[in-house]
Amino acid sequence: MPRLLCPAFGLVALLCTFAMTANADDKKTEKAFDDAEFVMKASEGGLYEVQVHTLATKMAKGEELKKHATMMLKDHTKMNAELKKVATATGMKVSTKLDAKHTKKLETLKALKGAEFDKAYLDDQIEDHEEDIKEFTKASEKAKTPALKELATAALPTLKDHLEMVKKSAEEKSDKKPVK
Repeated sequence: MPRLLCPAFGLVALLCTFAMTANADDKKTEKAFDDAEFVMKASEGGLYEVQVHTLATKMAKGEELKKHATMMLKDHTKMNAELKKVATATGMKVSTKLDAKHTKKLETLKALKGAEFDKAYLDDQIEDHEEDIKEFTKASEKAKTPALKELATAALPTLKDHLEMVKKSAEEKSDKKPVK
């Protein structure tokens, strides 16, 4: 019996070593946070937010949704200005035009009308704000530039409020269960 246990313990030790090495390799491949990359990505997203909310103020079917779009337009315009200020002060660049992904999303929304526009806009905003919250949370924890870390931290409550607002609007426009 003891002879059988030795190889079994050896196998367990080998598997534990492999698991620890694999875990360490996973941590090595996780990309380090890059402040300049975050600024570029956030500024591209910010430009999109301004354009999509401007579009929604004109094309949304309901007045309540237009009111929400106007509020988010104001908030994102302010966030864009603050991001540009931090970027300029620290020598980082901001995007001055929409990237291909955001241009395509905007063109798709422009082609829709009425309730179809409202649904697509709300779905887009839920997805977009969930991603923004994830990225801004990461920046609030990992940014090396203190002013950028502060900006990301300060923006999170507004982004979370926007997400809850668009989820609530989507729920009210749908006969389905609450959006999660």
